[in-house]
Amino acid sequence: MKRGDIYWIDADAHAEGSEYRKTRPGVIVSNDKANEHSGVVSVVYLTRKHKHHLPTHVYLSGSENGLFIGSTVKCEAVYTVDKRRVQAERPHSRVLPEDMDRIDRAVAIGLGLTLPGELLTADESDFKSPLEELTARVNNLVSEVAQGRKRTVKIEIVEE
Repeated sequence: MKRGDIYWIDADAHAEGSEYRKTRPGVIVSNDKANEHSGVVSVVYLTRKHKHHLPTHVYLSGSENGLFIGSTVKCEAVYTVDKRRVQAERPHSRVLPEDMDRIDRAVAIGLGLTLPGELLTADESDFKSPLEELTARVNNLVSEVAQGRKRTVKIEIVEE
């Protein structure tokens, strides 16, 4: 189990209030050294529901991240789960490095942390719609092609 991996996490039978009560995918956010030696991992959960555009939510494209459908990572709640609840035998996927950077930032905002050299606060630019995020990603890809860093780009639009 590595940081950035997406696994299915078994439900917590003792969940209360707003805690998750069903098995769902989660992104491992704990560091790899801890993941190697500890009996627990830290995760943030994914949902297929379209959520409000909050600075603690990160949208993941399904096709780019090995998911069947686009999902929202809910970074406002970091859960520590026993590794026995992680379905390691089920196929999993991995978050793209640039998406992991966005998840890191969203977790830091959710926890009220400040990273070296950066004051993390929620401002208007953090409240982007999925269409605005997609437009920004397409513009970045077009720029990379124009600069010769990428030769081709495949864009697939799937209606959900």
